[in-house]
Amino acid sequence: MMTTAQLDAKLDHLARMLPHWLENARHRAQFWPQFNALAMDILAQAEDRDRVHVLHRLDAMLLTNGVLRKNDEGDERVPPCLR
Repeated sequence: MMTTAQLDAKLDHLARMLPHWLENARHRAQFWPQFNALAMDILAQAEDRDRVHVLHRLDAMLLTNGVLRKNDEGDERVPPCLR
């Protein structure tokens, strides 16, 4: 498990990578598998007490970059932690 500071360092690195990925992806669908894999890796290393913090950071970085997930009806929505 990682400390909160270590998680924040990983999340900061991921946040810096997002604009480049989004700019170079031909389709938004290419972005999600890579993002999800890295996000889930970070989340898996979080203690229970840090999970909400990690989820908020992930949602905030997506929102900052204008990336919204689609719901089951195909409508884009604000990430769940920011509602």
